[in-house]
This record gives sequence, structure tokens and C-alpha cells, in this order.
Amino acid sequence: MRAPTARTSRSTCTSCSAPCSPRCCSSRRCVPDTAVRIVLTAGDLGGLPGREVADALAAGWREANPDAEVVARGASDGAGGLLDAVEAALGGSRVVTTAWRGDLEPPTPVPVVVLHRGGTVYVQARDVLGDGATATLASATRGTSHGLGQLVAGAIDGGARRVVVGTGTPATLDAGVGMLRALAGHEPQPGDHGLERSVLEDLVASARTRCDGVELVLVADELVPARGLRGAAARLIPVLGPAESQLLDTALAPVAAVLGESVPRRRDLLGSPGAPTPAGGAVGSGCGGGLGLAVAALGGRVVAGPAFVAAETDLVGLTAGRDLVVVLTERIDPVEADRGVLAAVAGAAAAHGVAVLALGRSVRLDRRAAATAGVSATAELTGAGVADGPVTADELRSAIGRHALAWRW
Repeated sequence: MRAPTARTSRSTCTSCSAPCSPRCCSSRRCVPDTAVRIVLTAGDLGGLPGREVADALAAGWREANPDAEVVARGASDGAGGLLDAVEAALGGSRVVTTAWRGDLEPPTPVPVVVLHRGGTVYVQARDVLGDGATATLASATRGTSHGLGQLVAGAIDGGARRVVVGTGTPATLDAGVGMLRALAGHEPQPGDHGLERSVLEDLVASARTRCDGVELVLVADELVPARGLRGAAARLIPVLGPAESQLLDTALAPVAAVLGESVPRRRDLLGSPGAPTPAGGAVGSGCGGGLGLAVAALGGRVVAGPAFVAAETDLVGLTAGRDLVVVLTERIDPVEADRGVLAAVAGAAAAHGVAVLALGRSVRLDRRAAATAGVSATAELTGAGVADGPVTADELRSAIGRHALAWRW
């Protein structure tokens, strides 16, 4: 890891606040400006969106260190907070539309917010697919991604040339068949696992025609295969148990096989078709309850959320000229340091040799591993109400104070 950027002393006029120069105002009362320049970023925590978490931490930091120059920015791994992170960095306009909430029985139309920016529309999948933490056997077997297909279709009809869908682990597990059905112009039909091969192939063909000329990007918190011990069904083991998850994994097999065969095969350097990927085994195919299968069949991409959001919001540019980057995540561990929000933030800071302070509710990363990941220091966020469970903005503002004092120079 490169050493932090050397500080250069600046001078600021205490009367006009402009940088000191021969043409400074007549008072010429100039003092050295040694305020630490900080980027503070955070993901969703304890029920609070990442944007609100970052704002609360920034307010607490300024209270403890009034001289600090703090820029707060919400972070996202794709599972949540995607719209906030993009809007804060790039702007855009929020539009309220209606789509089917697929994890409800029966599916119910609900208002959904999407973000438009230029020719790109950003969508949060959990708004219509629910959260895996609240999944039931009914939502996994009869839930549908039809509502997500409605949002994608609406974006395309509105002239979007690029649709970005952020996803984590949803409460539904239909491998994106409901989305294909919506894109093909069909009505929702719960429980799409048992479709005949010919019907599913027709849905893929119709949906692919609808998406022609549009870039479809699935931004996932973690890249997982559709089937197997790390597959889409296995992600629901904590709420449904291993036996039910195994049955769900088996039920995905026919759909995974057809969608896997439908994925456009890239040609190698000699112009020959590339080797086929085993059905359900492709990295990313299981993201979003198997949505990765459908997205790939449509010619879209499945990408890692933290790295994508960091690049999309120009996190590297944001860290230029800063002295410290502070990142807060739920946990600090080897997985987070390797491919989570922490990894993306540390990589951006490393581009300019900026020090990184990683805060978490729990820390399971030793000093040597942290240094290897580009993290200068780690610490647990302590204080009343912040150790676990729901958290408030006031509790976060109070908890960050001691860290602001420790990193004051």
C-alpha cells in the first residue's frame, strides 16, 4: 500500500475565506489551513439507508472536529441503497411507477420508485421481490419476478438504452421467468418452475426481441451460481432450512437447463463458439433468486455490486486530494475486505494513496490482513444502541465522536 498523500500547507484568509494570494482582500489576515479532508461513506445499517447513515456520521464527525472538511456519501453493494448512491453522485430524477409485488400472495400492484439519469434507468429489485430475510416457502415456490419485468419493460418503452437492476437475496426464486413473461407481454402466473421447454424458449425469444439494443445490467451483492451449495436456493437456508432449500434447488434444475442453453455463446479468437457453461453453474447465474439466468439469456451482464457502484459513482475521483477515507459497514471481515463495499472503497483510496479507516459493528480482520487489503486501521463502532439491531441517526452521530477526535491533526 502506498503511503498517504503528503500534506501541503495552504493559507486561507479569515475575512474572505479565499486561498491566500497577492490579491487577497485588504485585511490580509491569513492563517494556515490544516483541516483534515475526509470522505465518509457507509452502506445500509440497522434499518437506516446508507445515505442517512453517512449523513449522521458526518454530522457527528463535524461536532467532534469542527475544522474537518467532510464529504458524506452513501455506499451500496447492489442489494440496497443503489438509487441513493447514484443520485448523490450523479443526480437524476426519481419517478414513481406501479408494478406487481411478487413475494405477496397473491401478487399485488404497489408503487415503486426508479431513478432516471440520461439514457439509464436504475431499479432496486427488492422493492418488487421482497427480502430473503422474510422469505417463506410460498414466496419461494409461488413468488414471481413479473413486477421486475414490468419495471424493465417500462424503462425500455420510455427510451432507456441501459437498465441497471440492483439485487441481493430476494424472497422469490423463479429464476427470472416472471420477468421474461412480463417482457414478452404476458400476464403474471405464480409458480413458473414447471413450464414446458417450448414455452420457456418462446418467452426467452420474445423477451430478447423486446430488449434488443438495450444494455441490461444486474448488479448483485455477491456473485453466486444458480444451483449447488452456494446457489440461489442455498441462500434461503437461514430462513427455510436445508431440507426445503434442497427441494427448491432440485425444482430449479429444468428451468436452469433451458435458460443456460439460451445464453448467447461468445466466440473465441478463431471465430468458433466458446465452450458452453454447465447449466446453473455459471458465476452470477443465481443472483437475485436466479435472475442472473434470465439476464444472461437476454444477453445482459451480471456484475459484482460494490465494484460496479464504485466505478459508476467515480469513487476514485471523489478520494482525490483527501487525507482520509472512512467507511462503515455491518461487519469487517476477510470476505468484506476481499469483495464487499470495504474492498471497493479501499481500492478507490489506494489510487491516490489515501489512508482508510474501516468501522464496523463487528471486526474479524487482523492487522496484517487489513494492511494487505489497503486498510490503514479498523475499529468497532461502539456506543448505546449501535452494537446490533435497529439504530437511529442520533445514536450513530454520538458513536462516531471518539473516532473523529482520534483522527484529528
